[in-house]
Amino acid sequence: MDAIRQWRKGKTTIIITHDISQIEADDYVYVLEHGKVAQEGCRKHMETMPDSPFQGFLPPSRRVRARPNVSRKNTTFESIHTRSSSMDSSSVYSREVDDTFADPLHEQLKASERKKNNRKTWMPSVFIEGSPAPNMRGVGGLGNKSAFTAPFLRMPVASTFMPKLTTSWEPLPPGKPRPISNDVTTVTSPKSNRKSTRASVRMSTLMEGLVNRTGNAAADARNGPDGGLRRRRKPVDEVALAKLTGEGLAKINEDEETQPGNVVVQMGFKPILKTLWPNLDTVARVNVVFGFYCGTLHAVATPVFSYVFAKLLVTLSDPTDRVHKSLVYSMTMLAIAAADGIHTYAFRLCLEYAGQRWVDSLRSEAMARILDQPRAFFDKEINNVSRMTEGLDRNAEEMRNLLGRFIGMMYVAALMVTVSLIWAISAQWKFTLICLSAAAPYVFLVTNAFAGVSGRWESLSNNAAESASAIFTETFTNIKTVRAFTLEDHFKKKYELATNYTLKVGFIRAFLSGFFFGLSDSASTFVTALIFYIATIIARDGGPSLVPSIIQVLAILIFTITNVSAILGYIPQIGAAKDTASRLLRLAQLPKGSHEHLGDTHINTVGDIVFTDLEFSYPSRPDRTILRNINLRIKPGASVAIVGGSGSGKSTIANLLLSLYCTSSPPSLRGSRKLGDLTLAGRDIKHIYTSSLRALVVVVSQSPAIFAATVEENIIYGLPQDSPYARRLNIIDAARSAGIHDFIASLPSSYNTLIGDGGMGLSGGQAQRIAIARALVRNPAVLVLDEATSALDVESATLIRQTLQRLLEERRGRITMIIITHSREQMEIAERIVVLDQGRVVEDGTFGELMERNGALRNLLSGGEWVGGYEDVSDERVVGDAETSKTSRSEQRESGVADYEWEEHEQD
Repeated sequence: MDAIRQWRKGKTTIIITHDISQIEADDYVYVLEHGKVAQEGCRKHMETMPDSPFQGFLPPSRRVRARPNVSRKNTTFESIHTRSSSMDSSSVYSREVDDTFADPLHEQLKASERKKNNRKTWMPSVFIEGSPAPNMRGVGGLGNKSAFTAPFLRMPVASTFMPKLTTSWEPLPPGKPRPISNDVTTVTSPKSNRKSTRASVRMSTLMEGLVNRTGNAAADARNGPDGGLRRRRKPVDEVALAKLTGEGLAKINEDEETQPGNVVVQMGFKPILKTLWPNLDTVARVNVVFGFYCGTLHAVATPVFSYVFAKLLVTLSDPTDRVHKSLVYSMTMLAIAAADGIHTYAFRLCLEYAGQRWVDSLRSEAMARILDQPRAFFDKEINNVSRMTEGLDRNAEEMRNLLGRFIGMMYVAALMVTVSLIWAISAQWKFTLICLSAAAPYVFLVTNAFAGVSGRWESLSNNAAESASAIFTETFTNIKTVRAFTLEDHFKKKYELATNYTLKVGFIRAFLSGFFFGLSDSASTFVTALIFYIATIIARDGGPSLVPSIIQVLAILIFTITNVSAILGYIPQIGAAKDTASRLLRLAQLPKGSHEHLGDTHINTVGDIVFTDLEFSYPSRPDRTILRNINLRIKPGASVAIVGGSGSGKSTIANLLLSLYCTSSPPSLRGSRKLGDLTLAGRDIKHIYTSSLRALVVVVSQSPAIFAATVEENIIYGLPQDSPYARRLNIIDAARSAGIHDFIASLPSSYNTLIGDGGMGLSGGQAQRIAIARALVRNPAVLVLDEATSALDVESATLIRQTLQRLLEERRGRITMIIITHSREQMEIAERIVVLDQGRVVEDGTFGELMERNGALRNLLSGGEWVGGYEDVSDERVVGDAETSKTSRSEQRESGVADYEWEEHEQD
């Protein structure tokens, strides 16, 4: 928030939040109730108003109660409105409260600075701190006594705290809008000129005192609340800033594309076909065998048909028994054609069926292997969701054609050419060999060139299409953010660039593939003309006796060339299918060597959880150590809160407890010394069977997953139907423990009510309690709550906290609870607090002990790490420290501080 405030300084910023730690004392706040504005004003004034709506967001220890002699009989939230000129309301919630005031010197200092700068702004004066608007957020001008109007606007005109200000305030008539400017209209009396010099001297003296007090407060704040730690500004990393520029981002994208792990290596036919037989069941294998048998008959049918056709042609020139022989050969040709058609149908049907079974098997294997990968696998760009989805969907469908259309047809073509050549050589070897020597090299070169060009550019085209598809998915998956920031044009241009690049690749592919396809397709015409020319020469030189054999060879070669030419038209699609097969097989052949398979020890209890000299780095960033020398013991049945600033390693501990990552040491430190491990009940977590571990350790995350199913199905989601935990009584017991049973019972169909997508909507607190019930129904030994209330409003967070307190009382000693949180209230329900900073344990003890120690925890709660976090601290000394820390934060924002690090500071 410090960085945002510095960036947005002088600009209008609207922050929608239920976390009041983000609201500073001088921020203007609107409190909404049931779609209406219930209260508005500066926070520092609103938190002093007894029993106001804003008080509900404060912890009980900080709330201000109304005096007993004040009547609140007719006080309802429905009576809270704002004036018509601001929010279309006509009345203000009114009560008598103590008159409070703001320091006019501070307000005058701000107004003077703005006047000195003489900077125009489009921010309405009503939102400007210290704005001289007596009727701001109220009705009736300066004398308004509304309880929910900012207190400094309720001061009498003749306030003794403002004796010499030359600015006069006049209320605007109701309904007249205030000019959008921060300029102050001054009305000068004759006496004001004579008194201006004395007022200026007096004001200078007051300002000098104010500056001195502010400097002293800032110096105290820099020493920190404990006097032992202070924040130091980190030097700006020029390399990091360069990465934020357009050139830096382009270089990053280029580097990512060229990394070996982000490129799909295209496989050849041989390794692809090796996966066929092992991934087929018995029925599919029988279909493959029978399909290739039918394909063999289909391939042989062409030269046989050619031979009969040649005989028919020769018979037409034979005057003896011409009619009978012609009829016999004609009927034979019809029989061959019918048999060829039947076998062709059976050939395609069997291979298509086997191809589908092959792809389905690879899909299932790929899905299983993807689910089997460690968490680090999904951090790589090549393994993002859109690419893997396309690999399992479109690529699988393209791969199916390999067997049914391409491999089978290539087998038919090869067999047809082999049989035809043998037959032709046996009939007229000289003619056949001359034709082969003249035509074969040309056909071979053209066909191979066409296949190579098609395969290469098919792969490039698929990569470009994937990139464009990823942008499309990114845009519409985050459509709310795109609309909110008016990024439609940005993503439209980004998508257009990607599609233009895809189009460019497509043009080059079409040009090269079209050129070689033309050569390949015209090869049959050239070869046919060449064969007829050679046949004419041989027949002329050899005499009439060679004509029957020449006609027979001509028929065989011409029919074979015609059929093979048709098969060559599949070459571009063969390249596409080979590329998509490589992408699917990459997923289906992922390694099974995950660390999750190392353990074989089944456990029934967790026991002590012990971290011993543990150091950890994420595999995607091995050069950055996240946890450093962690030594921690959590006893069974204990409730421990793990707290710390962002990036301190809190959630990493939850990931390690679930064995989502291996606890091995970072590569840079491996071999330097023996590092400790994470043990449960004295067993190394790497040796524990993962399913057994995760049955006992359950995590409730910040964002609960609600599936499109009934309430009961959501609670027992993933449990086997015959599991004892899936019984209705156990479900109800878990719901009671999670504090959600009464709500479920009030639903139309109780536990059979449909929720999630297409069903009944739930609030954040209700969804989180169902997630807790889902965890409790499994009767876990360890319950980890990873920021379980950070996304909830105050009321919902309170309900969750009460649920956890009740759970600790009901299952005391039977469940270990680890609470990862930023909330003070969540910390207070834990028996023990562990404070992390930069991956190290810096404090460990009870909440009271750590608060008295004036160490890291107290600094965090007083705003040292979490902006505005001091609101949750009721201790007067902590509030005082918070004010000092707030001054320090203001200075940091003025200097543009973006990042900090802790350093030891010795007091003189």
